[in-house]
Amino acid sequence: MSLPRLFVSHSTLDNAWCRPMVNALTALGYDVWFDEQQLQGGMNWVQNIAQSLQQHDIVIVIMTPASWASAWVQEEINLAIATQKPIIPVRLKPTDVSGFLLTRQWIDAVDQESVPIARKIVGLLNQVAPEQETRVRQSVAAPELVPPFMQALGFVGTRIDGIALVTPPLCKIPGGPAVLGTDHQREPDFTSEARQHTVDVAPFALATYPVTVLEYWYAVAAGAPPPQEWERQSQHPHYPVVSISWKMALAYANWLATVKG
Repeated sequence: MSLPRLFVSHSTLDNAWCRPMVNALTALGYDVWFDEQQLQGGMNWVQNIAQSLQQHDIVIVIMTPASWASAWVQEEINLAIATQKPIIPVRLKPTDVSGFLLTRQWIDAVDQESVPIARKIVGLLNQVAPEQETRVRQSVAAPELVPPFMQALGFVGTRIDGIALVTPPLCKIPGGPAVLGTDHQREPDFTSEARQHTVDVAPFALATYPVTVLEYWYAVAAGAPPPQEWERQSQHPHYPVVSISWKMALAYANWLATVKG
């Protein structure tokens, strides 16, 4: 049986701590993606990271306030969820997290050297990968969750492993090349942004309507924090949900992706 391939998601501020851990895992025969070693000058590093994550089996997230605040780490976590990669969070520093990672089994690495943490990661690998591979989700149609007029718009009620949720109609977006970043010559005030580069975007789907109160209601029922004036909002289930912070939106998306698998 081949060893799972590992992707390390982290803040570059933690490179020094991560390096011995990566070396220890590599010495044990694991294929470990670590940006300090794999990224080279001249690479399209955005595309390289995304492709590498999809090519690896398990994502190890080194959690610190800096990594949790990193847009790139958040993107890597979201991509791992979207591609159904098992995630092992390693808490290097006390970090206030939300959403999907709250449901994961953590490795506590606060005030610890990284090589012993590598051994703890190895101990978890055999538990994580088979569980993800063999689990069969029970999905049952639940039209009673959705008012008829919303059903007519394409909203669907479902119970997955006993968890109720409502999914919206989707608009399919074809894949293709997309230009990201800023032209620094034309936009000199935005030199802090990445330079323009082309990435290949896979086909994806976008909700036809903004997230409704009804959709978010089931996340709240499952434990998500309610937004402001939730009682008033709940009186209009077909309205777009409002007063949602970025972290709440991310937690909702992660919850939905986790439940749907």
